Amino acid sequence: MSKFIGYTNGLECFVGKTGIKSVKVEYSEADDGKVKLQAVSGHNLESFGGKYAATISREAFEARDSRADNHIPEAIWALEMCNLTPAALDA
Repeated sequence: MSKFIGYTNGLECFVGKTGIKSVKVEYSEADDGKVKLQAVSGHNLESFGGKYAATISREAFEARDSRADNHIPEAIWALEMCNLTPAALDA
């Protein structure tokens, strides 16, 4: 059973062939202490599936850029960990 930690801010991303979507990343702690990152809809929190997920060490999670004054770098980092790129940065 995993323990909910929180979400990132939502950013617009191209998700597969479904087009542009508002996406947040959900953080949860697994029983082994690792942190699971799962891309979810920014509208209804529905998961986009395993292709858009990652599991990282607690140390890597704690080292993320989580400044209180600007949550965008953290959201970009989390999306990239989940194989997504914000539409504004997509080349």
